[in-house]
Amino acid sequence: QASPRDGSAAGDDRYSEVMLGRPPDEYAAWILDAEHWGGATELDILSRHYATELCAIDVMSGRVDCFGQGVGHAQRAMLLYDGIHYD
Repeated sequence: QASPRDGSAAGDDRYSEVMLGRPPDEYAAWILDAEHWGGATELDILSRHYATELCAIDVMSGRVDCFGQGVGHAQRAMLLYDGIHYD
């Protein structure tokens, strides 16, 4: 799985302790626990890792959040979000 470690290992401070709310290695261990669900941070990481634009669509409000938009990815994936899976 891609994790915040992937970003910081490449010298990318985008996933800093300030942004994650805990040190990146601690956050990576936390998010890899099957009891936790990801969100915008993980979608951004996965978009970069797989060179794919990811769009999360909130089916309740119609809001669309896209990650990797405008950087030339040849692939796009749509994810439906119903408000239940985030913790």
